[in-house]
Amino acid sequence: MTDRQRGVFGRWWSDRSLRTKGVLVLALPLFAFVVAAVVFLSVLAQTDRSQERVEDTRQAQDKLAQAYRLVIDGETGIRGYLATGDRQYLAPTTAARGRLPQVLDELTALVGDSPDQAARLARVRTLLDDGYQLREPPRGNADSRFVRTWVDRQKASTDELRELLSDVWRTEDRLLAERRLRSEDRWIDRGTVITVVALGLGIAGGVAAMLAFTVGVTRRLERVVARTDGLREGEVPDFVDPGRDEIGVVSRRLTDVASRWQLWKSEAQTARVAAEEANRAKSEFLSRMSHELRTPLNAVLGFAQLLEMDLPEGEKESARQIRRAGVHLLDLINEVLDISRIEAGQLTLSLEPVRVSAVVGEVVELMAPLAADRGVALDVSDVVGSPGHVLADRQRTKQVVLNLVSNAVKYNRPGGFVVVRCRVGDATTAIEVTDSGVGIAAEDLDRLFTPFERLGATNSEIEGTGVGLALSQRLASAMDGRIEVESRLGAGSTFRLVLPAAAAPGTAADRPTGEIRLPAARASAESTLVVLAVEDNPANVRLLQEIVSRRPDWRLVTAGQGQVGIDLAIADPPHLILLDLHLPDLRGEDVLTRLRAEPRTAAVPVVVVSADATPGRAERVLALGAVDYFTKPIQVGRLLSLLDDVRLARIPGS
Repeated sequence: MTDRQRGVFGRWWSDRSLRTKGVLVLALPLFAFVVAAVVFLSVLAQTDRSQERVEDTRQAQDKLAQAYRLVIDGETGIRGYLATGDRQYLAPTTAARGRLPQVLDELTALVGDSPDQAARLARVRTLLDDGYQLREPPRGNADSRFVRTWVDRQKASTDELRELLSDVWRTEDRLLAERRLRSEDRWIDRGTVITVVALGLGIAGGVAAMLAFTVGVTRRLERVVARTDGLREGEVPDFVDPGRDEIGVVSRRLTDVASRWQLWKSEAQTARVAAEEANRAKSEFLSRMSHELRTPLNAVLGFAQLLEMDLPEGEKESARQIRRAGVHLLDLINEVLDISRIEAGQLTLSLEPVRVSAVVGEVVELMAPLAADRGVALDVSDVVGSPGHVLADRQRTKQVVLNLVSNAVKYNRPGGFVVVRCRVGDATTAIEVTDSGVGIAAEDLDRLFTPFERLGATNSEIEGTGVGLALSQRLASAMDGRIEVESRLGAGSTFRLVLPAAAAPGTAADRPTGEIRLPAARASAESTLVVLAVEDNPANVRLLQEIVSRRPDWRLVTAGQGQVGIDLAIADPPHLILLDLHLPDLRGEDVLTRLRAEPRTAAVPVVVVSADATPGRAERVLALGAVDYFTKPIQVGRLLSLLDDVRLARIPGS
């Protein structure tokens, strides 16, 4: 077979389906064995026919011998009769005359297929019909001349009969020898050859099947498998099986899937990069918006607090309204930013065992004035002394509970009540807030946690942004918890914060005391203490001037640039530094690092005052050496307390 023929056969073979190949693989050796079996059976049949012919020849010889004996018996009887005239000598002749025709018929059936043998037997019948061997002589003709004539004719006829029968015998004897040789030698040789051929075809068919399937199909499968190992890494196979059978189909489909997966991976990578860029842009936008919104609010709320302190009692309400509006706007900004951080996955949580009673106690302390103002009774007797702990972020848990209790108070009726309970379970612990307020209609429950949805309270006198519950739900989910609600219109509501239960810590954890922790500052005998404010915003500088002016012992020095602030601090170290993070020339963190590295300013307490409320910023600044972090808008009272603490050197641990 030439290379071209092998190539054509290889392509034809690879284009056949695996089922067809399997059938062919099984059919080829099976066909070889079937052919061998058919030929072998044919040889057996031919051998049987040869044996039958040998047997026919033997029977013909037996019949010839029998006919010859009958003729001799008949002839002998006639001679005895002619010699003695006694008819008892004719008994064998009579028997031979009745039996011989039947023997000749049987002999003709055995050898009549040979024309020569048939002619000889026909001549034998003619001679016998003349009657010299079997027909008795006429009676009364016993003279010697008649007898002599009869005997001579009988002798001549008998000689011819003997010659004919001998010819027939010799022919059959020759045929017998030939047929024996043919049956014993030629057919045995033929059977041996056929058996060897059958075995050879079977072995060749098995080898061909093994080569075709093992070497062909298996090798192709191995090549496909070897080329598809790169699919795990997303690589497109560099080999595609050209066959049109199932292996070729699988190879092409794997390549197609790999190509599509590569395209999807590329698209996903592009989408991920775009999402990350959008997320960074969103984070940058939120950071800038937080700073830009808090900066003017700092002036609004700061001066509102100062006006509320300075104005006569009758005019303080106007300043109080300004402050409330500013606080409301600040709360809205904080809540929207929190929701955005949760959705962006940027909310940082510190999960720890939190005692429920401690959180509820802090919330009640904050809400007690509002509840008393609205005539709503707060009942937390079920929580007091409760051993329940939850695994959550303490500050965020307090934020959620505060929102639930605040809503329960604000949307209550005069003279109503709010009951806070703690339900401790095996896996979860629930904080329930039940009120006697107006309740929520069943059809409105689905919209309860939608941002900015106040369920008809938008135009009411009740303060709110419609973001608190949406934020609380997201915070609960971020802590692996949930908020459940049960309400009936006109009968009040129950909100349930469910969080993972936690075991009580082995030792009492330190809790924030609310005191400002500063490093030891030098006590001053001078009448005036210096606070250096590194701040570039004129409105904020003016606000700081007004706040510091409330403390005559303090003098405010300002620097609009970071480098100027560093130079002033080194030249004449102040008693306190208020540092903004967003400066025109230097980053606030760099200014803080240089102040801590300078020996003359290393011990000066630095408090960062910034509108940047992004997560983690306060922790990073405190790690750099700041003693506290004030988020704008500034709480005037907190800043005044700071000035008093430094002036009186009331610093814990000093």
